[in-house]
Amino acid sequence: MRRVLTVLGLSILACTGATEDTADEEKDPFENDGDTNDTHDTEGESFEQTDNCEDYLDCVAAVSPDEYDDAADRYGADGSCWDDDADEAEACDEACDDLLNALGDDYPDEEACGGRPDDTGNPDDTGKDTGDTDTDTGGDTDTDTGSGSTGCPLDEGDWGISLDFSLDDCGAEGMVSDLPGTVTCTNDSRGEFEIATTIAGSIPLTLECSSSGRDFTCSGNMSEFGISLILGLSGEANTSGNYASGDFALEIVEYGCRSEGSFEMDL
Repeated sequence: MRRVLTVLGLSILACTGATEDTADEEKDPFENDGDTNDTHDTEGESFEQTDNCEDYLDCVAAVSPDEYDDAADRYGADGSCWDDDADEAEACDEACDDLLNALGDDYPDEEACGGRPDDTGNPDDTGKDTGDTDTDTGGDTDTDTGSGSTGCPLDEGDWGISLDFSLDDCGAEGMVSDLPGTVTCTNDSRGEFEIATTIAGSIPLTLECSSSGRDFTCSGNMSEFGISLILGLSGEANTSGNYASGDFALEIVEYGCRSEGSFEMDL
């Protein structure tokens, strides 16, 4: 699968699309599924947008409206996925399914992404934390969250992220072994934060993260130049909040490939 790095690198430099193979079945970023390839002799036909891609765009519109137009150019009803190639249409359908699942994990309360919103409108349903903000002096913020979280486990600021590959079917080590990362706490009471980084030095990727205590998981995806990349982290921060380590998994959906290993982060 080393050809994937070459194709992806040329696509980024030349700002052109890449030839796509058939995608994997639905996968979790931390499960290693095998890939299957189907071939079709239907070149020249046109195809309709699939339900998976329609649902994915509905989710993007709800949670990342700024990214909707770019996603619609490829996965929308008039997008490039449905022009005349059955393999590409099938790959796009499976990519939409994977991307929708990833966003569903990031936004579990968003109905458009398949989630079920929390009922926060009735104060009688808010449990023992109701009214706590009126008497909170700041000392119990870390223990009174109702979810086991102790606030954002990583300090905000500019971090360095180092990936150590144990498997690299995607040939991605040269592009993402050392990444910059800016950590921003988005919801301290729920232990939610995000890590903004760049792939191949220029393509932005934001990882949405949730935590319980010092343990955290992050997931993010980007779709550029006809390639959908998913990156996930699962790690633990130290008590000072300035170092973390754990495992990572990276997938390129269209190629059905996976790279994985361990990571370290420091502030």
